[in-house]
Amino acid sequence: MEAKQYISVIKRRLWVIILFVLISCLTTAFISKYVIKPVYQASAELIVNKASQYAGSEQLNFDSIRTNIQLIETYKQILKSRAVMDEVIKKHPNLNLTVKELNEEVNVSSIKETQVMTISMRDKDYEHAAAVVNAVADMFRSKILTIMNVDNVTILNEAQEQFVDPIPVSPNLKRNLLGSLMISLLIAVGMVIMIEFLDDTIKSEEDITSYLGIVTLGSVSEVKRRDMNKQETPASKQVKGGEASYAAAKS
Repeated sequence: MEAKQYISVIKRRLWVIILFVLISCLTTAFISKYVIKPVYQASAELIVNKASQYAGSEQLNFDSIRTNIQLIETYKQILKSRAVMDEVIKKHPNLNLTVKELNEEVNVSSIKETQVMTISMRDKDYEHAAAVVNAVADMFRSKILTIMNVDNVTILNEAQEQFVDPIPVSPNLKRNLLGSLMISLLIAVGMVIMIEFLDDTIKSEEDITSYLGIVTLGSVSEVKRRDMNKQETPASKQVKGGEASYAAAKS
C-alpha cells in the first residue's frame, strides 16, 4: 500500500479510530479515578556533618565539605542496615512492618553534590508513611553517633503526620490519559490498516484492473428503493392508482 492509500483508509475509517480512542481514554479515566487506590508519599530531609568536636577546631572549607559529601553514600548504607532498621521495628511495633518490608519500602536518596539526604516512603495511608519516615530519621540520628562518632545530624524537614489533604503521587490521571491516548491511537490506526490489508474483496474498478488485469467496460451502481420512488414519473403513479381503484371496484 502506498502513502495515499494509507491516508485514504484512515479517512474512510476515521470514526472507528475516534471511537476506539474515546472508549480507551474513558476507561483509563474511570480506572484511575475509581478503581486504583491512591498512593501517597511522605519524606524527611537530613543533613549530616562531621562530629561537632572537630567542627569547632576546623574552618569550613571546600575539602571538609567534599569529605562530607563523599561520606553520604556511607551514611545511606548505614541507614538501610539492620543496625538501624532492627531498632526501628523494636521501638515502634505499631508500624506493623518487618525489617525486610521496611528496607523494601523506605527509600534513601541524596541531592547530587550536597550533604542533604532524603528518606521517603510510599503507602496507601499517608499518616502511616509519615510515621515510618520520621521513626527511621530519628533512629538514624541516634545510632550514627555510636557507629561513626557523628553527632551533628540535623533533620531539616520532618514528614507532616497530620496532613489535611495530601496529594497522591499515584495514579497520575494526566499521564495515564496521555499514555492511553497515544497507545490507543497507534492500535486503532494499525487495526484499520490491518483490516484493509486482509480484506481481499473487490470494491471498485481499480481493484478489478489491479487484481485481475482486465479493463472494465462499465459498471452498475447500487440503486436503493427510496431512490427508485423518487424517480417515478407522474404517469406511472396514475397507472398504479388506476390499478388500485380497479381492484377495489372488482372486489
